[in-house]
Amino acid sequence: MKKLLTHVMTFLMVVAMGVTAFAAPNNFISSPSANENPELIGWDPVTEDCDAELIVTPFGDREKLDDASRNQLEAARDVIVNTKDLTDLNEDLKKLANDKGIKGGDLSVSDLFDVDFSDCDTHDGHDGFKIKLDSEGLDKFIGLMHFDGEKWTLIDNAKIDENGYLVFTTDKIGSFAIVLNTAEEGGSSSGSGPQTGDYFSWWIYVALMAVSAVALVVVALKLKKSEENQ
Repeated sequence: MKKLLTHVMTFLMVVAMGVTAFAAPNNFISSPSANENPELIGWDPVTEDCDAELIVTPFGDREKLDDASRNQLEAARDVIVNTKDLTDLNEDLKKLANDKGIKGGDLSVSDLFDVDFSDCDTHDGHDGFKIKLDSEGLDKFIGLMHFDGEKWTLIDNAKIDENGYLVFTTDKIGSFAIVLNTAEEGGSSSGSGPQTGDYFSWWIYVALMAVSAVALVVVALKLKKSEENQ
């Protein structure tokens, strides 16, 4: 019985360590969509005769991308994770945060995604697209960042429209990051919430807790049976 109890306790410790291991990386916040946001609501090409199809791929679906795009999106994540303060990525973002009186440590990324287009046969050059996206937490939206593989730039026309959607116009493709202000959730929150998607899904908590509960019930029944047989 003692051996069984020891095994159960060891299991529970592993569960607890596992939950800690799934803690969010720096500068990311909880993503209820499991990194399957943002959702593309609509788009219009700046060039009227453009018949391209816009493609928005969330970080959680990055395996659908070609190698170059996937590697760039993962590189963007790594840069964010290894940056202590998001405002260090770009001077325009730093100025925006200062103008709004927001500390850099209160900024976090909610969603990473790739933007690309396909099936355009009418012309070679593109002047850009007017894009409308939906995602969680946009009520705390601060800015939209673009990563070209080397540097980050702020999309200065990005805003939240009257319907709560993120709208912006850009001629850039590649990796984008939605930056939110998380100060209202208790001060600086970088790395404080669970990261969902490929790195963490909320249901893992539920599964781990369910398994732990079953293990405790089994132990209780074994102890009761052991006492009855004495």
